[in-house]
Amino acid sequence: MAKESVHQSLVAVDDDPELLRQISKSLGHRFIVLSTSDAAVAMEWVRSDQSVKMVMVGQVVHGDAGIKILENAMKIRPEVRRILITSYADIAMLVQGLHCGTIHRTLGKASLQRELASRGAAGQAPLAAQTGH
Repeated sequence: MAKESVHQSLVAVDDDPELLRQISKSLGHRFIVLSTSDAAVAMEWVRSDQSVKMVMVGQVVHGDAGIKILENAMKIRPEVRRILITSYADIAMLVQGLHCGTIHRTLGKASLQRELASRGAAGQAPLAAQTGH
């Protein structure tokens, strides 16, 4: 049986190389995973690659606020699904981001890593990768 062709891209932005590796390993069968720790590189991918369907960003990436990266992604490509990966919760920021539509979903970093490991081992896509709303 031929391997299913991958036509959609996911941009993953975080300063944790292990998390980026886990995202690539777990979601590589469903998406072309473009991973970086550089917000400017991520925004260039969002701007130039029409196959990008999702952006997953850490809450803080080398001093940049993840929500700002998602706000910029929303301005460039409002149809792209935006997910904020949090290590800690700034409740006011999360509520504002959800109400403004900047964030479609939040995922705790520790729980995301567990989910990536368990679902990836089982050959399943994590819930974060589901593209429907």
